Amino acid sequence: MKRITSILFAAMILTGCGTQSNYSETSQSYNLDTEQVEMERADVTEVGQETTDAQALIHTATVQMQTVTYDETKAALMALIEDSSAQVQYQDEYNQTYYDYATNTQSQDRLYTLALTLRIPQDDFDSLLTALTNGDIAEVTSTSRGSQDVTTSVRDLDIRVESLNARIERLTELLNEAESITDIIEIQNSLDEAIVERDQLLAEQQYLNDQVSRSTITVSLKEVLELGDGVTRQRSFWDELVKALSETGYRAIDVLQQGILTLVFLLPYLLFLVILYLIYRWLIKPILKAIGLKNPFKRKNKEKTANQVVKTNDKEE
Repeated sequence: MKRITSILFAAMILTGCGTQSNYSETSQSYNLDTEQVEMERADVTEVGQETTDAQALIHTATVQMQTVTYDETKAALMALIEDSSAQVQYQDEYNQTYYDYATNTQSQDRLYTLALTLRIPQDDFDSLLTALTNGDIAEVTSTSRGSQDVTTSVRDLDIRVESLNARIERLTELLNEAESITDIIEIQNSLDEAIVERDQLLAEQQYLNDQVSRSTITVSLKEVLELGDGVTRQRSFWDELVKALSETGYRAIDVLQQGILTLVFLLPYLLFLVILYLIYRWLIKPILKAIGLKNPFKRKNKEKTANQVVKTNDKEE
């Protein structure tokens, strides 16, 4: 019996040693594989620096135009955009009145303004910008263009994404080979962190690539009454009639507003006169009536009239 017990005890000891040996080998394998991933990442960095030579530029431009024939110019501008490879990313159109310094009044003419943000492939950027600024569509008041070099940022993102892809691939292999729970948890955490970091870099990379591949042109079209070369806006009879009616209504409203303001200004004085009348009507007049002087002015007039009548009668006699 003692012999059997000794054999079982020895077997348990050997099994424990074997398990510890397997865990140590798996941990060492994971550490070696992690070092290998770091070495592969360094290799990817060197290769990326050698192969990424193309210059990445973000091109932008701004064009401001004005016209006296807004509807026709707007139609020509939109037709030019439709015929090109550009896309309208943003459009805003509004109208507003302006102050007429010649008459010192707020004009009722409403002038329109159109703002556009265009995205166009980089290869077609120069041709569209030339078509917008050659003066065929409208009078150009200002033009500006610029470029931003993002080659370093693009190269860095490419390298980091490639490195993370290699790391994720290797960690996936290690996860499939891992046997202990501790190794599985540790590898899975590292794999999740790498995937999240890669997804963030991919979103940033996609945005940057879109900015490089498609240029941005901002266009502003304003309606004016007179161009720089002296060309004025032509109005039809209907436009003149509407303008006359609008100005008449505007002036009538202005007169009404001034009348109301004047009334408000005179209101304290009118209130003071009303108070004086009420004092005379309800206080002074009863007192005068009580002492027999209801209306002294009227009494004097009656006496004067009576004297004149007496004098007239005396003359007739």
